[in-house]
Amino acid sequence: MRRNSENLRTVLERFEIKNKTVAAALNLHPSMITRWMNHERLLGVNSKYLEPLADYIFSRKLTAEDMEWFKKRFHEYGIKGDFLSVAEMKRALRIWLVTDPNDDISGLLNSPLAGANQNRIYSGDYMAIAGITDITLRLSSLLAKLEQGALVYMRLSGESVATCDSFVHLIKNSMDTFGIRFRILLSLSNKNIQPSKTLITYITQIVNQDIEVSVAYEDTVPFAEETMVIIPGRCVMTITILADSSAPPAALLIKEKTYVHDAGRNFIETIARSQPLFDLPGQSTSRRFQSMSKESYEQGGGLSIIRDGFSPLYMSAGGFEHFLVAQGYEGEVFEWRLNEFCERKEAMDGNLKYGMPLRELIPLPLLDAVAEKGSCVMFGEDLLETGEVRINTSICLEMLEGYMHYLTVFPNFSIRVTNTFPLAFRHAHCLIKEDRHVLIKRRRDDTESCLISQQPVLLQGISGFFDDIWEGLNYMNRGGEATLYMLKRYYGEIGRHS
Repeated sequence: MRRNSENLRTVLERFEIKNKTVAAALNLHPSMITRWMNHERLLGVNSKYLEPLADYIFSRKLTAEDMEWFKKRFHEYGIKGDFLSVAEMKRALRIWLVTDPNDDISGLLNSPLAGANQNRIYSGDYMAIAGITDITLRLSSLLAKLEQGALVYMRLSGESVATCDSFVHLIKNSMDTFGIRFRILLSLSNKNIQPSKTLITYITQIVNQDIEVSVAYEDTVPFAEETMVIIPGRCVMTITILADSSAPPAALLIKEKTYVHDAGRNFIETIARSQPLFDLPGQSTSRRFQSMSKESYEQGGGLSIIRDGFSPLYMSAGGFEHFLVAQGYEGEVFEWRLNEFCERKEAMDGNLKYGMPLRELIPLPLLDAVAEKGSCVMFGEDLLETGEVRINTSICLEMLEGYMHYLTVFPNFSIRVTNTFPLAFRHAHCLIKEDRHVLIKRRRDDTESCLISQQPVLLQGISGFFDDIWEGLNYMNRGGEATLYMLKRYYGEIGRHS
């Protein structure tokens, strides 16, 4: 049978490897690579160049997507296997690159990949694995066999593994593809160590509460980072990275039943004694959220806001009164809402006069939508409402006037408009109060949830996340001026609807 001579060309083009580069690695003339790809020279099963060619290709820095690409090509070609290690991947690549029609590879296509456990310690229910690629390939296979919605435990004493590209891809892909849920325990040596990178990496899943995170503080400082993945009832994988070492991570995979059972039990017991990132929701959560939201404007210290909408707090009292009338409020209810609004606004204004830094992110798509329709749907939080509230043109203009007024009057008040609004905070209202708390109210699947946290680890993580976005929107040190110009332009466009 005629082999596919395009396979070599396909892999070299995908990874942008030039003929002369691979030829130099194999100590060949570049014309030999061209002849292989043009089927003028054949690559046989026993060719002395197949193994060094596969070694060279896999010596490159390959991502998790690259490994998935290889596995898909191998399966399409008919090469069977789970491909749980680089050794298996290299062997499959050698078969895939064969072009000599006289070589019978049918036995190789269907046979198990012999020698796949070379350089491994394996005995019964225990296996040692080295290298992050082999580790993630093995773990990927284990997660893929779980039932939809299965729960997996992870204990992290460091960030190196959890934030590694291939590991992050593995976790997010298993959630998206198989619906797997994760419960994470951050085991920190002391309160000065804050795993901000881990929190930022998984911020969308954490805010969505698809990943549940708790924090526990230990008394000792470990000399190695350890990541323990517990698949209840199946196995435990412990991944270790030595501090200040160039050695690759090493993992021990254990399937022994008693060990797996006890590891899961100990994890649950430790979680029960740990501190959740977010306070547990209760009947009083909404009222507590309202109270802490009000305190955020009244207390000293910087306030950062990520808001998927406008803030009515920058309107005048007359503007808010106009809104209440439009909503049909009257009598005592009208008076209460107007007084409550005025109290919040006065507290915010007083703190701004004393120099409280207040920064706010608002989404550009919101301004575009209002400019097109002349109205918008807003979160009811600052309007002292529940659910969503539709805002007409005149109220939208009142709020934009307020933004522009505050930008002009208070140098410590700043706004940035972003086109790439953070996914975790879409349909949400997030208040980050310096050294105090994080408040997040979000709409999801027609329901609202209030998330409250006073955990320093989360406060630092989300503050760092906000700062990174803010720094990228500095508009070449003309942030305030550029924002004011942008708001004036949108004010004119929206005004055409009135």
